[in-house]
Amino acid sequence: MLNLRDISALMLPRLKEHLGIPIIRSSQLHKPPPYPYVTYTITSPRLPNRGSYGIIPGSDDPNDELSRLYFKQIKFVVSFTVAALDQDAAYHYSALAYEWFELDGVAFLRDHNIGVVRLEPMTARDNALTIETEYRHGFDVRLSTIDFAQRDHEDFIQSIELKE
Repeated sequence: MLNLRDISALMLPRLKEHLGIPIIRSSQLHKPPPYPYVTYTITSPRLPNRGSYGIIPGSDDPNDELSRLYFKQIKFVVSFTVAALDQDAAYHYSALAYEWFELDGVAFLRDHNIGVVRLEPMTARDNALTIETEYRHGFDVRLSTIDFAQRDHEDFIQSIELKE
């Protein structure tokens, strides 16, 4: 099963290092860090795609069908939004994050079997607070990886004998 927590734990520290500001999961109950900061949301944890799982036999013996490893390409979407009290800062850090997914992040993620499929346009996502405006810029990125699922089929019928 695809573990999005592991993917986040791999990707987010590198992106944070590139940006130099905190990255937090959106819609949390705790108080956010001081501005500027980035929020992320896995908006689409599993996009529908055509095809079915491929099968890798569980052993080198072609007759051993008791254990199989299934694999399938999975696509998912992560949304990133920079929050700041200054419009220029919101744009700046959002552009830096976007650039990371175009350049350094592509190589880093590829080395971990994750592909950048598509970057959506960077847009303003401003939020009017009661007294002041929280400036927000962000974008969505569509990523792809391979999902593996192990199945042990102990109830397989290995052979049958037919009698007339």
